[in-house]
Amino acid sequence: MPQLSLYIDKTTLQKIETAAKLEHLSISKYVVKKLNESMFNAWPENYENLYGSIDDDSFTLVKIEDFSNDAERDLMIMRQKHMQRFDQNLKNRERLLGQMIY
Repeated sequence: MPQLSLYIDKTTLQKIETAAKLEHLSISKYVVKKLNESMFNAWPENYENLYGSIDDDSFTLVKIEDFSNDAERDLMIMRQKHMQRFDQNLKNRERLLGQMIY
């Protein structure tokens, strides 16, 4: 199996080690997983050129006159704040786990 050598700083290595431990993976498997995610979780090549490329009469623009079925803004803001708190709690937990590992 091919091998790859990387030169990285100590801080980055510590972050990778901590993240790999949190996911119960070896450093090698963790890095391969992240590389695959970064390379393959993207839009296909030339995706942006598709917009407006279909010349078909069945595709029509629908003009919406009534927005009464839209989600209420307050509920969206409340969900966004909840997700921000969740993200912060997750970051705090990861930081604490990282401190416990070292």
